[in-house]
Amino acid sequence: PRDGPCQRALTRDREAWAEANEMKLYGQHMGLFRAVSEACGYPLQPGKVTYEGEPKTLSWAAKAVADAFAFSENEGLDPTMGGRLNSSTIKAFRSAVEGMVQDMNFGKPHQFTYWAGDFIPTFLSLAHVPLIQQENKLHTFLNHRELVYAVAHVLGMPIQFPGQRLDSLPSGCSLLMEVYDHGVRLFFWSPSQPSHKDKAKYLRAKQPVAELYQHGMLSPTPAYGCPAGQVCPTESLAYAFLNWVSRTGTYVRICNMSAEEPRFAEGEASLGIIKDRVRSPELLPARGVNVARSAPKAMDLLIDDAQVPNLANSADVGDGLLHGRASGVGDDGAFVAARAVSFSMVLLIGGAACFFLGRHSAQAGAVMTVEAPYVEFC
Repeated sequence: PRDGPCQRALTRDREAWAEANEMKLYGQHMGLFRAVSEACGYPLQPGKVTYEGEPKTLSWAAKAVADAFAFSENEGLDPTMGGRLNSSTIKAFRSAVEGMVQDMNFGKPHQFTYWAGDFIPTFLSLAHVPLIQQENKLHTFLNHRELVYAVAHVLGMPIQFPGQRLDSLPSGCSLLMEVYDHGVRLFFWSPSQPSHKDKAKYLRAKQPVAELYQHGMLSPTPAYGCPAGQVCPTESLAYAFLNWVSRTGTYVRICNMSAEEPRFAEGEASLGIIKDRVRSPELLPARGVNVARSAPKAMDLLIDDAQVPNLANSADVGDGLLHGRASGVGDDGAFVAARAVSFSMVLLIGGAACFFLGRHSAQAGAVMTVEAPYVEFC
């Protein structure tokens, strides 16, 4: 939404959040803001932030400062600016600002919807067997961490990275989807993060620092109705998505795209979301698909200002996520793969990372076996 058709909705939400919350949060953390303001020589106070002559919100400026602290620390620089701030003050300031930014961007359920946009329908169409283009086995999407975060929450994928606070994504993380005949396996990947001490040691010894980075960490993740490490029917993911947008409205509706950005809404007003994938819901439980509609509380959903369309009748949600493609469930009802897909993967990278990742699949009777992954940096 920062660059696309939902940027007006994002701006409205951010401005409304700032007006309602910034003074209160400034009062709660006044000592931190004053200490950082004095060290930086710049006023971090509601109503006093400007940039190129234009007024800006406190959260906008505070995020920029917090990011500068993070970047300097990651690069081995001195974030204390020669002792003008101590490490505990910087840590507390970053924590306070991260909470502000998180609540500003994702404080209401409909914000997850427009941050995710049409990525979930896109990757479900790529995970549809037979593949749209048989020769295309690896699809890579580069975006900001906000997209990874929104997709994970909509699909019920808990965010728990070692060394990170709960529900926080590390820089360069990725969401990977292995595509099988009968569904996908979901993984998070995060890059190796060697310490500055270890990197300095390697540099002094003139050893290749790349050796410290190894292969990162690849972790299977569950989703709504799907245990970690198991192949998840795409119908389960489709239901999770439908469950979410039935309560918030689609991003097309939330962002008023037909009125504000008609060039983006052309051919997309219905969003084309999923009905073909779930055309026989009464048959799906026997195939391992969780079709129970989750309660708003269970999904961390609150009915805020969201529209709640009728799922069965709403053209805003229906009319086929796959734009008329055939159902992913075979007419014979068999959910066990009769053959192995020539391996395909959908990869969403939420930050600056460059690597190759692959898996080798083999067929053993009616069971798919997958060897250990390999990752190489480019």
